[in-house]
Amino acid sequence: MRLLLDENMAPSLPAALIRCGLSADHTETLNLNRTADPIVLAFAVAHGYDAVITKDRYRKGDARLAALRAMRDGLRIIQLRFRQDVPDADSAEAQFRLILDHEREIERAVAPDSPIRQLILNHAVGGVTRTITADEVTAALRRLEPRGAGG
Repeated sequence: MRLLLDENMAPSLPAALIRCGLSADHTETLNLNRTADPIVLAFAVAHGYDAVITKDRYRKGDARLAALRAMRDGLRIIQLRFRQDVPDADSAEAQFRLILDHEREIERAVAPDSPIRQLILNHAVGGVTRTITADEVTAALRRLEPRGAGG
């Protein structure tokens, strides 16, 4: 399982995950910091990453469309959510624990036959609070893409 950690994740996280036997890169070490989300997502697809781990929600515009297209093309998005009103809730250690505590769910999501395209892991509840399937991605793309566009 190859993971790409977005710039909003702790830069120390890949080393900690690698020590646990996971394959992880950070956008910072790949010179992708401050790169637009659509380019980061396209990079992840083009370079064979199984999932992007991020705090981004990809709700609007080009980022939303790029996320949906990347998920259609097989990339999984693992979104981490943290409460902003709790000190250190979003620390490097908290990010690490949330990923490691849900490694099995992430592995199931990135399995080639899995219909899951997005997992939302919520630190406050300590678990998966939502999954988005390939069918949901397809339906969203039908609503958002101009007729005749296939990306």
